[in-house]
Amino acid sequence: MKVLRKYVVFVKDLSDDDCINRRNLARDKHRADIEKMEEDGLSLLLCGDLSDKDGIIRGSSMVYYATDMAQVFAYMQKDTYTSSRVWDMTTVHISELKYEITKVVS
Repeated sequence: MKVLRKYVVFVKDLSDDDCINRRNLARDKHRADIEKMEEDGLSLLLCGDLSDKDGIIRGSSMVYYATDMAQVFAYMQKDTYTSSRVWDMTTVHISELKYEITKVVS
């Protein structure tokens, strides 16, 4: 039985002016692909856009359950945001989330 671990990921978008348009065009397919992710043996715990001080989306953050970092990176290479030239894969940062504190906000 494989042990799944949590991995936190940050990746910047490409910096050209048309990137936000490619992101918007690819968003529906990207979200549909997330629904099929478990077929690849991993799952997404949470994700979100990263915006700059002006509210412009400049990247993404995700937390995956996966067997290792290589599995996460391989999945990201197949992601619609990669093939649609949204994510700048040279900026990917993946770290295992070993300890976490979860606080419930009331």
